[in-house]
Amino acid sequence: MPTDPDLEGHVHHSFAGGETVSFVLEWWLLAMLAHPEVQIRAHSELDKVVGRARPPTFADLPSLPYIRAIVKETLRWARVALFGLPHRSTADDWYEGVFIPKGTVCMPNIRMINSDPGVFGEDAARFNPDRYLDNSGAERTAMAIFDLLPPCPPQSTSLPLPPRFLPPLTLPVALTDLL
Repeated sequence: MPTDPDLEGHVHHSFAGGETVSFVLEWWLLAMLAHPEVQIRAHSELDKVVGRARPPTFADLPSLPYIRAIVKETLRWARVALFGLPHRSTADDWYEGVFIPKGTVCMPNIRMINSDPGVFGEDAARFNPDRYLDNSGAERTAMAIFDLLPPCPPQSTSLPLPPRFLPPLTLPVALTDLL
């Protein structure tokens, strides 16, 4: 039976995307069960901003920094993929005493990056949405989150990979329905 390669691609990507979303939702549920204080604080924020008379909308997102921080922390903590997309070095390079020849394929270890105590603090293994908020409780800007990263070694032309900090806009709204 002949198959349509475009249809196969769409089906494959649909299942892959659905599996990823369900994986993140399972980890979010685990986080809420393991850290009820996070859920209580998120529910309180939701009640203050939205109330109980209507469901939250996209317009409410800027006023829900703690819920957005929960989404970011879930994406960091869940580790949907252990490795990022492969990259090929465009020049010879040295990184932490290791020579990387031009043309080497490098696979970023997302699991290690997202659990690095040097970037996320000694509690990197702990679910802690507060790491994405400043001292006033406001959401850190994207550039402030980059400040969490260690500086590049001076001899390296490589850039460290940033933590995931731009979750899809639909996820915070979807999770508020579950709170």
